[in-house]
Amino acid sequence: MTNELTKIIEGSARGGFFLLLGAVFSTVILAANSMIIGRFLGPDLYGQYALSLILSQLLFLFSGFGINQGLIKFVTDLYLKDEKENLVKIIRSGIIFRIIIGAAISLVAFYLAVPFSLVIGRPDIAPYIQLSSLILVFQVIYSITTAIFIGLDMAEHNALVKILFSIVKFMASIYLILIGLRVIGAILGSIIGYLIVSVIGISILLFKLKNLFPRNNSGKFDFTRNMRTLIDFGMPLYMSTLLTGFMPLYQNFILAIFATNVELGNFKAAINFITAINMIFASTAIIFLQSFSKLSSLNIRNKINPLFKIISKYTATLTLPIIMLIILFSKEIIKIIYGPYYQSAPLYLSLLCFVYLFVPLGYIILFNIFNGLGETKLSLEVTLINFTLFLFLGPLLAKLYSVIGMTVAFLISNLASTLFARLIAKRKFKLQFEIRELSKVYFVAILSSIPLMLFHSTFASNIFNVVIGILLYFFVYVTLIPLTKILNKFEFKIIANALRGAGLLALLIKPIIAYQRKILSISSFVFQLIRKNL
Repeated sequence: MTNELTKIIEGSARGGFFLLLGAVFSTVILAANSMIIGRFLGPDLYGQYALSLILSQLLFLFSGFGINQGLIKFVTDLYLKDEKENLVKIIRSGIIFRIIIGAAISLVAFYLAVPFSLVIGRPDIAPYIQLSSLILVFQVIYSITTAIFIGLDMAEHNALVKILFSIVKFMASIYLILIGLRVIGAILGSIIGYLIVSVIGISILLFKLKNLFPRNNSGKFDFTRNMRTLIDFGMPLYMSTLLTGFMPLYQNFILAIFATNVELGNFKAAINFITAINMIFASTAIIFLQSFSKLSSLNIRNKINPLFKIISKYTATLTLPIIMLIILFSKEIIKIIYGPYYQSAPLYLSLLCFVYLFVPLGYIILFNIFNGLGETKLSLEVTLINFTLFLFLGPLLAKLYSVIGMTVAFLISNLASTLFARLIAKRKFKLQFEIRELSKVYFVAILSSIPLMLFHSTFASNIFNVVIGILLYFFVYVTLIPLTKILNKFEFKIIANALRGAGLLALLIKPIIAYQRKILSISSFVFQLIRKNL
């Protein structure tokens, strides 16, 4: 394995760790913020707050044009090639363009506030919608700085900014509500959060780029050419984002026809939890885009297959146990968060989680691999297959089986698009899928759940049940996973070094490795005794 590939793998593991850390912490804090705001405002005012954000967040979808993904791709390329002047120029172009678009859609949201409030039959919330339009400018700056940090191999700053945003928004929102501003306070909390982290993010970025600014910048700043480069790359991704963003709206429309209010409420509770999971997985999956961009930049595309194998093993090893735990504890999770009245939500949550069992098959991973290699049109084709199947299967199955039918349509469309992506990956990039190796992880993930099934109802407290269950599951999983030898010693060492380089896991890695070695030596000894006796 070449030194370049080793560095890419270590960078991916390190970056993925920081992105996961930032996503988990920020998601937990924002979820707590939403629940507390909901309790303080009550159902009526919380409903007004939710409605006041719809227009601005809908228009935010039209601000992207795939610029963020383009910046991750080209900033990675230029950074590795040490083309400092072009790197600074393309970053400057991207930031200027996004700020202009952000300001424009903010004005559009402000002027559409009154007509929109009349259309939804809530003319009294027009001032709230106008106030929420200010979020867009700072949200755009926040999103583009986090993307640039990934391109510059600074995932730790991406995580820092995300966590800071969640903390600032949490503190500002709660304080402003408590002093009597209510809905206005909740909206201002979001504005203050995005404003502060935007200033902090841009300041960190400028400080990090200070040494990259050329002293004699004689080159021409070609804004149009830079933006054409970014948009040509990002437009298929932008179309994919729009189609993906339309699917939940279409899903809600169909369910409004075929499902009861009770079923919709339970489904909404499950979807809220899935949204949080999506935020975490989407944050970590974006590192794949950067990793394969590095291969293209370094002209070592012949190493695509080795990198893909390790990433597949790495993601399968991390993803499957988490999803299995959510499925096993779906009832407890829903009861803890929403109370005992959401009887169908655990079933819906478990079914929706099945889509993440497709991750080892290439779900999410292949999409970002195509993007990293510059094949964004392939990503769009994958999205179109997913969208088209769901468009036709959704109403058909929802009519027959209501929410469960809609969920099955969602799973079928995602599985079909993933299998199509696998076919393209095999033919075009000669990627090899180690089904036998990955099946071992599935087997261990399921096997580790057996103790939980035996002791699942032992504890009276749901929270205690979940905590003990998680600890028990991971104890068994960490014990069994080395026996599969899915990661060889060299691959495990690379990932361990990368995580040790992150600093925060330095104290944990040595005991885990020592524990695994003891288990391997003990299990080998036991197997030898069994063979002799047989």
